[in-house]
Amino acid sequence: MNRSSFVVPKAELLQCLKEMARPFGRITSQKLFSNLTVELTITDNLLTLVIPGVKVELACKTDSTCKATIHFYYFLDVVKSTGRKEISCVVTENQIDISGLKVDISTTFFQNDSILRSIKLPVNYTDYHLLLLDKHGYTDEELLFNKIFAQIQYAKKSLRLNVNSTVNKLKVYGVRKSDIEELIMRKLHEDAPNF
Repeated sequence: MNRSSFVVPKAELLQCLKEMARPFGRITSQKLFSNLTVELTITDNLLTLVIPGVKVELACKTDSTCKATIHFYYFLDVVKSTGRKEISCVVTENQIDISGLKVDISTTFFQNDSILRSIKLPVNYTDYHLLLLDKHGYTDEELLFNKIFAQIQYAKKSLRLNVNSTVNKLKVYGVRKSDIEELIMRKLHEDAPNF
């Protein structure tokens, strides 16, 4: 059975998670039920935590390597409420044990590099940023693992609807659908290297 783990002082992990949450403002019940996930990457003596716009690396004791995702605010709440001085997390197939609390999550173990990269998005990302991800060459596995694939599909559908709406409004001026699509594709191609 695949297994990976990390042990980190609670104070350090909690401080990092609070810093990561800062750009999102006060925690409300709406945020608690949001889809914000944190990607945990466990490598040699390093835990990397990633949410849109924020990446934090923590030196810690680790065993084996893996990548996992968990709801960010839930993870923050579990860490905050743990009474221990050290947080011990053991990741197995689709489950994480956080100091005795077992939670079902998405996990992968590094048998290949199909989902090694973290998704780079700004904190307040839009459909435009999601469409740029296609230009960054992320694999479907990376997008699915980070729970962003469906959002990209929705952004593409929204783009099609907006293009059609724009064409309907501007067709009296001789604007064709291909003109609008070409403009958008050119803009996406210009901005593709970085956000």
